[in-house]
Amino acid sequence: MYNRRVGCCCYYNGYVLSWNNRQAADMFYYWNGAFISQIRSEVVRGVMDSGCSGCGFYRFKDDGAVYATFDPPPESTPEQIANLQRARENFNLGSVTVDHVPIRFYFNFGVGCNLNCIMCGQTSERPDETSLDADLLWQWLPHFKKSLCLSLIGGEPLVLPQALSFIRKVVSEKELEAVQLDLYTNGAVLDKHMDLLERKNRLSICVSLDGVGPTYERIRKGGNWARVERNLLDFKETSVRKGLRWSLTTANLIMKTSLAGLERLVDWHIAQDITPNFSDFSLAPGIEKTFLEENVFEFPHLLAEVPDWTHQFDASIQKLEGKGWWSVAAILRNMKLDLVHRLFKPFP
Repeated sequence: MYNRRVGCCCYYNGYVLSWNNRQAADMFYYWNGAFISQIRSEVVRGVMDSGCSGCGFYRFKDDGAVYATFDPPPESTPEQIANLQRARENFNLGSVTVDHVPIRFYFNFGVGCNLNCIMCGQTSERPDETSLDADLLWQWLPHFKKSLCLSLIGGEPLVLPQALSFIRKVVSEKELEAVQLDLYTNGAVLDKHMDLLERKNRLSICVSLDGVGPTYERIRKGGNWARVERNLLDFKETSVRKGLRWSLTTANLIMKTSLAGLERLVDWHIAQDITPNFSDFSLAPGIEKTFLEENVFEFPHLLAEVPDWTHQFDASIQKLEGKGWWSVAAILRNMKLDLVHRLFKPFP
């Protein structure tokens, strides 16, 4: 991460290592270092590490949900397949020190952004221009070509100079043609970089929305819904027209403002055939006011300001199930059950 944190997962909230942004360290210094080896040891022993307990990723998902699938995509290289196979063997053997490279690399380049979202936990850090160094990361190219995907996030990666530099390196490198590039973006400037992205056949983007129309613009200050919608639809059209292996999903936070427009948000996703995901948001310095005014899971009395909140959930769940998006519907169902439990929980 831009702030020198090196962890095993973007959701991990325990002890982390430190990254030197001026000198490249060998990847296995981290990958087989004491920190990640300790986590592997705990996995083998079936011990829940404090950094994984209460994981936000699984909070509203049904049992059996997975963080990612690691099946090799079509036309994977022999190096990718061999590395994946070795990863599975190391896991089955309970190896604490491993000889495969990560299946996925995840880089948070910085906090710079073109929007000012009301619930963004990075707001208090701006205008900090600290960033990962693309040239430094590129020294791990021999490892990258064995992985399945490289994931980039910010801030907004499509406005961060070092993130853009890294993207240009990835799309230009023939040895990475079989490696998927993942971008986590707000989609507001996607149109400015389509020519660049069209050079990458394997590309996945996840666009943060939270709402459509006026709801979107109330939450994502500085954003323009018409432009973002056009960018997403152009991305889909380009993928089909050029026969590219592109995928598009969205990330949506459930809070008071977005909940009031949830059914409309689901209708839009179904109409455009774009799969959504849903989660709640966490407290961070600088967004205390939003946390108190919007977080219905911590303060369920806020639901009084959304009189039809049960309808918003029920109608959305029914429509998602009708589309066949069962796991997405399950998240909303679990959210509703959580809120009902909180509303009717007896006083101690």
